[in-house]
Amino acid sequence: MVDTGASLVLLRFNDATRIWIDLQGLDFLVPLTAANRKSNGAPMIIEQLTIGDISLQNVRAAVA
Repeated sequence: MVDTGASLVLLRFNDATRIWIDLQGLDFLVPLTAANRKSNGAPMIIEQLTIGDISLQNVRAAVA
């Protein structure tokens, strides 16, 4: 699912590990609220994100 109004890309922990994001050194200190659920996330920058024909650089993201 893509939320076009989101201020950052939010990845679930399991999805981040599945796509080989290195989680060592990330600090899970940022409070997040999504779909009535609260958790802590680790902020990060995705250097390049491509979905279909759209490609973006330096995308704000967090792993929760």
